[in-house]
Amino acid sequence: MQFVFDDGHAERELQLHLDRPDACVADLADALNAAGPGLSIDGRIIPGELALSEAGLVTGARVEPAGQGKPPPPRARQCCVSWAVLWLASRSSCRRGAR
Repeated sequence: MQFVFDDGHAERELQLHLDRPDACVADLADALNAAGPGLSIDGRIIPGELALSEAGLVTGARVEPAGQGKPPPPRARQCCVSWAVLWLASRSSCRRGAR
């Protein structure tokens, strides 16, 4: 699945491959090095414990760290055209008691 990740400094087009049906939003946040377990997906704050399959992450979605605040002015932003591929294949961090 392809989506755009905006960390507040640059936008990156990323491709996500899930090898685990139990992957959660916190797993994606970890892979993105985003602060906190939750993410904003298309403007909605999604808690880290929610399964990615239930988070509304669809092709073309815009993903940001939750609570990022206002982005910097347009001139300060970068646009990256390279692709990165994220593989979520390790054990889930969303088990009860994790985080």
